[in-house]
Amino acid sequence: MVYINQLSRLIDYADRVAQIYKMCNSTHKLLDTINHEMEQKLINIDKKKELPKEIQTDAKDFESFQTEVIEQWKQTLIEHVGQLLAQHVVLPVLQMGFHQHPPSKSRDAAYHLNSRLIHTIRFAGELKKISEITNIPVDQLIKKGRSMFKARRQECSGEGKHQAHVVAISIMAEQLRTDHPDLYQRLTYHAGHTQLVEKFANVFIGRNIDNNQAAWILKLSTIDYSKGFSKQAKEVIEDYKNQALKVFGDNTKRKNVYKKYEISKIEEAKRKFEKITGEIFFAKGRKGYKFEYKYNPKYTTRSKIKETKNEE
Repeated sequence: MVYINQLSRLIDYADRVAQIYKMCNSTHKLLDTINHEMEQKLINIDKKKELPKEIQTDAKDFESFQTEVIEQWKQTLIEHVGQLLAQHVVLPVLQMGFHQHPPSKSRDAAYHLNSRLIHTIRFAGELKKISEITNIPVDQLIKKGRSMFKARRQECSGEGKHQAHVVAISIMAEQLRTDHPDLYQRLTYHAGHTQLVEKFANVFIGRNIDNNQAAWILKLSTIDYSKGFSKQAKEVIEDYKNQALKVFGDNTKRKNVYKKYEISKIEEAKRKFEKITGEIFFAKGRKGYKFEYKYNPKYTTRSKIKETKNEE
């Protein structure tokens, strides 16, 4: 796969060279045409009228000047094209190297697990704001269940990889679709957000997070994100952290289910999660509440969210 990726890039650079070469040839032809037409005009003038010696001399001087200017123009163009080739073709090829691996389209398992827990409180903030705008209680907006939306990604599940939802909840309030389409779209973007990860991060510990995520979101949405980091916010977030850490801890003990490497990834995610303070979590939730988070999933686009209904 690495060599195929490198080959495709080299083909792209070869195409650039060909295009620049064509441009250079076309410019040369244009200059030659202009030169020919100017020479023809001078010949026609000579035929129509015999010019005095001084004017003939001037014409020759002009012809010499014309040739000199065109040659300088050509030389300048050639130098400029050479610089373009060096900058946009040769240098990138040299910098690319032949041992460079193509960028991975999958997410590290530890990153994915932490991402899910951060998005949980961010989504809770968004849900809180949507509830305030629409006067629909949060527990009537979402519930525990399969996500009915999934991002259309450039790559699919397979080879030990799964398209794992980051926020696995079911959206209930269909009236949002017609009454508040912008808010409905915001919810579906988040509910359709997936990351390509190793199977174990989605099947085992991923299922544990799925089973708790809706309840966590509903609890975290009781926080007043319009104010500062209050005592109530601290208590709710602390309780959330403890429950999430228990999920991590329980899974690291399942040595009959996970491989050594997989347990090390769960432990890595746990260590990173422990370092996130209550204040930072609150700031994430507040960012969601203020609609400041711009959802732009990797290797897909906002428009590529499909309704799956019966898919996980």
